[in-house]
Amino acid sequence: MTADKKHIAYLVSLFPCWSETFILNEILELKEQGYPLSILSIRSDLEDHIHANARPLMEQTSYVHGMGMFLSTLKYALIKPHVIFPTLFKMLKAKYPPGKIRLKDIWCIFVACYFTDVCRKKRIDHIHAHFATYPATVAMLIKQLGNIPYTFTTHAHDIFLYQTLLTEKIEHSRKIITISEYNRAFLTKHCGPHIADKIDVIHCGIDLSNWDQPQNTRESEHPVILSVGRLTRMKGFEYLIRACAELKDQVPFRCHIIGDGHLREELATLIVELGLVDHVILEGVKDSADVKKMMERTSAFVMPSIWDDEDGQDGIPLVLMEAMAMQIPSVATKLSGLPELVVHEQTGLIVEPGDASGLAASIKRILTQEDLATALGKAGREIVHKEFNIRTNAGYLKDHF
Repeated sequence: MTADKKHIAYLVSLFPCWSETFILNEILELKEQGYPLSILSIRSDLEDHIHANARPLMEQTSYVHGMGMFLSTLKYALIKPHVIFPTLFKMLKAKYPPGKIRLKDIWCIFVACYFTDVCRKKRIDHIHAHFATYPATVAMLIKQLGNIPYTFTTHAHDIFLYQTLLTEKIEHSRKIITISEYNRAFLTKHCGPHIADKIDVIHCGIDLSNWDQPQNTRESEHPVILSVGRLTRMKGFEYLIRACAELKDQVPFRCHIIGDGHLREELATLIVELGLVDHVILEGVKDSADVKKMMERTSAFVMPSIWDDEDGQDGIPLVLMEAMAMQIPSVATKLSGLPELVVHEQTGLIVEPGDASGLAASIKRILTQEDLATALGKAGREIVHKEFNIRTNAGYLKDHF
């Protein structure tokens, strides 16, 4: 069977997932390129916010079913005990960080049994999982139970914070994809040089036809600083707000932070304490169309990511690619794979994580040095077109199926 006729199942923790547009983009592009695709979602507790272009795909998505999982697990415990029980023993023996991760991994055994039967009914030829955590665990077990090959993509927290059975999942896979050279180096160091040939770097990408309009800052009364992401510690919004406190008496601006999360109240309090009510606005959740409208009048995009012991660190956020595709000069931190997109003084400006003064100085340079801002914007757009094009990168990915 030729590769372009294979029936691929995308295995993810939750579909649709509002924050995982990189997975949605990839699925849509592969369907556009003619792939028959099904989606396997480990979770079924759907979110309130669903992207419009994800809704039609829900009809092609299989969710776990309680009685089905019980019956499938009972069957495979009887006919494949050499898979079920050694895996369970490894999970019970493994060291885990605090929390419910061990129980979630054990739950993956039940999910894998159920999805093995689903894959057989759907005649799935290959599984591609996103994230090295539970999706890759389920994919590995499906291969052992149903002899269906798999690949998986690693991103950020799934390798930096959680490495249970990681080497084994890589060894059983056909190939693994990771989104940055930084990740490749991390995986090789952690799992050993013998897995190096199994790893290929393919950047996540965006549909450039949706983000091909340069910003028009002349529409804005004040220069606009924009950042987008979940309001969690690792996104580093505290440092962006503190940078704005340093900037407020130096240059005019309005800073808009799009996103929501458990730190919203804390960040709102900080904005008040620093006297930034007229300068920094927490916008809440916006869909991609509204984000794009804001970008059209943005002067500087900022990704102030930091390391966090609970969440780890960013990979290379799609929203940063989108901003740079629109020729917005950008500032990011020296963290993970971010410098592979934002090359300091070439395609953007890089500062150390948690350095509010460094953020302020870099933002000020963009807002006050027109030639620099123009050069960074053009170069940023070029690198996105060259290395982060979903059409090209999905083409690379399908060669691994």
